[in-house]
Amino acid sequence: MSFRMGCCRSIVLVLLFILSNETLVSADEHRLNFLRAYEIETLSSSLDNPTSELRAYINVLRQTADSLTQIRPWSVTYHRCPNPDIDPHDYYSESTYWWPDPTDPTAPYIRKDGIHNPDRFLKHKDDLNILCKSVLLLSVAAYLFEEPKYAEKAEEFVRVWFIDPKTRMNPNAKYAQVIPNSDRKRGVGILDTRRFVYLLEGVQVLKKAGYWDEKLEYGLQHWFSEYLDWMLESYYGIDERERGNNHSTWYAVQLAAYAHYTGRLDIVEDTWQYARKILLEEQIESDGKMPREMQRTRSLSYMIFNLDAWTLLSRMAELDGIGFWTLENDRGGSLAKSVAFVFPYLENPKKWHSKQIISYQLRERLFLIFGGLALQNPQMIDLYCSIMSTDIIVNEVLLFFTNMMLVAGIL
Repeated sequence: MSFRMGCCRSIVLVLLFILSNETLVSADEHRLNFLRAYEIETLSSSLDNPTSELRAYINVLRQTADSLTQIRPWSVTYHRCPNPDIDPHDYYSESTYWWPDPTDPTAPYIRKDGIHNPDRFLKHKDDLNILCKSVLLLSVAAYLFEEPKYAEKAEEFVRVWFIDPKTRMNPNAKYAQVIPNSDRKRGVGILDTRRFVYLLEGVQVLKKAGYWDEKLEYGLQHWFSEYLDWMLESYYGIDERERGNNHSTWYAVQLAAYAHYTGRLDIVEDTWQYARKILLEEQIESDGKMPREMQRTRSLSYMIFNLDAWTLLSRMAELDGIGFWTLENDRGGSLAKSVAFVFPYLENPKKWHSKQIISYQLRERLFLIFGGLALQNPQMIDLYCSIMSTDIIVNEVLLFFTNMMLVAGIL
């Protein structure tokens, strides 16, 4: 059955009412999914008389934003992929854990779960990631510093990647995470585009700041509406939705973000039902374990990765009156229990009892701070604060701004 067909609209609304006692809020053209409007407004005011800690973040932000204004945009058309038959406007990447067959270089690659192939094609993926990080960073910098040049550069990046006919990416990910020497079709490459949700957050900040070029809005909304249709209707999208593990959670994060941006609230409603009735039910055991992640060779890493996806999903759902953190499935499993299960191993990963073929390095994580705040867990918040830094290169840009709010006393 089609995801969009699902249940009839009335049943969806009843389910949402059962979950949250509220219906969806109306679409807001300035809606921020992960940041909160009042938080960045307060942060902006804090810049007038910053503490020394906050000043350190301000300096890094301004220096990084200034450096970004000096570089050229990114486009999938700037780097040809190894397959000459693929449209140069199509995004292309090669799957992380697949390696050449040592007995036959022409044979399909062989999977080695958890072991990165350093020779895989990464040009498009790397460019997509830095694009999304840069647009969010420049957008918030434009808002906080009231600096139009940052907004103009962010708009240029968006225009080249999505709008300009000569350089735009086609709205699909059918050649993402391909297996070399194989024609096997898989939807797992949709995971590559998950950082588009941060780019759209940046666009919304630009709107709030009054800098967004409305000439771009139609083209960008059209692009994401097409991509949303492809995610919902293509073989690849259906395959990703039905995987049931972290891929499906990140799929849901993207659906909700793109549907909100394009004003397609029926899809948002369907996504919350899918998250509650399928993902939450099937992913978490009564003790908080996530079996699909724990069967991997990097089981601790993948549980944390899935919790980060749930964190973004929960952050969006809160704005629609839906709380996922403490909601229990039929077995009594919940995100709160998954967090409680993982937390002791963050500082002592060697005590982790499942397979983890590489040592886990504690670093800033979305679930640690946002989960700590949502669950009012001081231990999680304290641990996060003990490791947070101004390193905007290594860490998620969203967490950089979260750190600014923490040192400013806003959170």
